Amino acid sequence: MKVGEVAGTKGLCGKGSSQGHVLQMSLIAALLWSRYVDVVCGHCGGCGRKGPERNEPRGNKMPTKGRVFAQKIMESGAAKGGKGGRKGGAKKKGVSKSVKSGLQFPVGRLGRYLKKGRYAKRVGAGAPVYLAAVMEYLAAEVLELAGNAARDNKKTRIVPRHLLLAIRNDEELGKLLGGVTIAHGGVLPNIHQVLLPKKAASSDKEPKSPKSPKKK
Repeated sequence: MKVGEVAGTKGLCGKGSSQGHVLQMSLIAALLWSRYVDVVCGHCGGCGRKGPERNEPRGNKMPTKGRVFAQKIMESGAAKGGKGGRKGGAKKKGVSKSVKSGLQFPVGRLGRYLKKGRYAKRVGAGAPVYLAAVMEYLAAEVLELAGNAARDNKKTRIVPRHLLLAIRNDEELGKLLGGVTIAHGGVLPNIHQVLLPKKAASSDKEPKSPKSPKKK
């Protein structure tokens, strides 16, 4: 007789010596014990508990020791898992690399692009984190300055013009993006002094004396 067989009977799957079959037999024994307690004992005083009234149904309204035992076996079986003794149960929710590093930019995606681009033979684990942090800082800096430019122009939407004003008016960003052309951005407002209209030089000259009245 095999380990998984009981009196020559195999499990539902048709194989002996399986961990699931032992769990099934334990569950069947627990249910049989629960049925025995309900039918034979009926909580008539033999076990010291007050039984239900004669007209009251004996469903799951009053759980017995057998039902509690069977429920514990089912919970333990679900927690242990299935084939081969592998641990299963409820899977934990995955935590992304961006959450672990405290960033908003996708660290995993940048790491995939670094490997896919073949920029180097090997890519370290900290390379995509560092790259995501630098890109996030630059994006936040540009957006902050562009938002200030949009607010100065009494606008609620950032357009390419505001981006250009933000970048060109900042010394470091202007040096970094000096050779970049922003479409529909325009240019900085700048008019040379020579092209400005000349001011009236009346203030420099002495005021003329009033003319004498004409003789009749």
